[in-house]
Amino acid sequence: MMIKQESLREPLRDPLRAGPDFDNMTDEEILSFLSEQKEGDKWAVPRHLIPDGMAYQWIRCDVYGKPDNARLAEAEMQGWRSVPARRHDGRFMPPGTDGPIIVDGMMLHEIPERVNRLKRHMAAQAASARVRDMNDQLIYAPPGTAPRDANPKTMPVTRRESGTMEIQVE
Repeated sequence: MMIKQESLREPLRDPLRAGPDFDNMTDEEILSFLSEQKEGDKWAVPRHLIPDGMAYQWIRCDVYGKPDNARLAEAEMQGWRSVPARRHDGRFMPPGTDGPIIVDGMMLHEIPERVNRLKRHMAAQAASARVRDMNDQLIYAPPGTAPRDANPKTMPVTRRESGTMEIQVE
């Protein structure tokens, strides 16, 4: 009578459980997987998961467990659309989940990269205009007062810089 011998090595994961299949991965694949994992940054979305020509952003959908429908409506009016959970099945939410991706009260949204770039450009222009206006107010001396540039000690110190600002997208 032949006795069937059990394997001494137990599989590392339950076949029904989602996640990487470390049993069938090479060391290089495991290292690559681990390097993609951002320690402490659950909001980071790896660039290779974002469809070409799109930009992702997490937008608040609830505060202390209560829905923030006004914020979601505002985001939708600005062109943001929720990312369906099926697109990244099992990555942010359990496999087979329908609806948008929601993590800790934040919903993942997308917008065309071109629109996002133009929105950032407009915001940078508006910020520059506010700084320019404030500098002009600092330099202005109301009628009947001594000119501010008469004494270097009383002259406001303003500095104008322009250039591009790097925004890291991961």
